[in-house]
Amino acid sequence: MKTRRLLIGLILCGLALTLSWRTELFLTMGLIAFLLITIMLLVGGVLLVDGLLGLERFRKKPPAGEEEGVRSFLDNPLVMFTVIAVITTFLALPLMGVFNDLITRFVIAVGLEAVVRDILLARMVGLVAGLLRLLGFDTTVYNFYLLEITREGKTVWVALLWNCVGWQSLILLAVTFIVGLQGNYIGLSKITVLIFGIQLTILVNIVRMVTVASLAFSHGVETALLFHEYGGTIIVLLALFLFWFVSFRWILEKPLEEETKKAEA
Repeated sequence: MKTRRLLIGLILCGLALTLSWRTELFLTMGLIAFLLITIMLLVGGVLLVDGLLGLERFRKKPPAGEEEGVRSFLDNPLVMFTVIAVITTFLALPLMGVFNDLITRFVIAVGLEAVVRDILLARMVGLVAGLLRLLGFDTTVYNFYLLEITREGKTVWVALLWNCVGWQSLILLAVTFIVGLQGNYIGLSKITVLIFGIQLTILVNIVRMVTVASLAFSHGVETALLFHEYGGTIIVLLALFLFWFVSFRWILEKPLEEETKKAEA
């Protein structure tokens, strides 16, 4: 039931985000489209919270009559995860530049940049523009990639090119799927992890691009480029660690027979 609630919640949130890309839907249906998307997000969010926040059920407790010994703060799984994630992220940071460069060269060589530009770029830029408007910026999109950002008489132009939308992180996510989903897990929980990972990666990249545009407006192009080169990569890697931590701890489920054998052992 937990996995089903998570899966339905992810699907509803994904559909709501997909519909929000279709600006013609708002032009034809107006308030009805807004209410429909809002309801889908609310219901999906409730199901996600209901599926994930029953954490006490999954925490192992010592048998009755036994007391826990002295424990280090590193025995806390969340603390240990944070330490490992931060250290590994900074160790992997130089390699990410090489990885991005190699796959970018490959995509250009096989002519797939047009696919990324036509399918992802316009939609991602539209979502970035929408979030900037929510943050109080008067934002206009030109030619599906050029943003004119204005507030209080100040105007900044930001270009989001096909190589900036974060498709490289989707490829990195796919590589981790090959390794992370090798275990004997229930098929429905694997599907939930796939949907959750794709949605989280897209959301992280949207937030990353909004941050770059905001920094370009408030602190200048140099600061925005510095964040684009290093800060954005760190956020993506940390989000990837967080995704697998949540997936292994609360989403992926093994068959009941295997759990029973483990408990008996």
